Amino acid sequence: MIGIPYETRKDIEDTIEFIREISPDSVNLCTFTPYPGTELYNYVIEKNLLDISGGFKVYDYIGHHSTNNFFLENITKEDYQRLLDKLLRLTTEISERLTFRKMLLKIRNLTKEQIKNKLLHPLSSIKVG
Repeated sequence: MIGIPYETRKDIEDTIEFIREISPDSVNLCTFTPYPGTELYNYVIEKNLLDISGGFKVYDYIGHHSTNNFFLENITKEDYQRLLDKLLRLTTEISERLTFRKMLLKIRNLTKEQIKNKLLHPLSSIKVG
């Protein structure tokens, strides 16, 4: 998760580097969303990082996977967007990468019917044209 209100540019860069270092099979990136009833929601309101003048309508545009989320006090919106884009490229690259573990999981999840169809019609999944 990134975008916690007091997070710094270095914190996000460290997160990106950590993901590169551990080289996971997949990554699920979430962006911070301040939900009512939480301490961080109160913090965001106190710091005027969220405009709630329109009520909860704002939640039509933000959510834990939204790239519209921006509730940071130590990073400009432009810098955050550059870091978020960098992180999204990295997580997409990781998620699209086929690893041995992912291949084993796909094989393990095949049903007997799917295996039978693959053996009887090995070229059926090839698209022409």
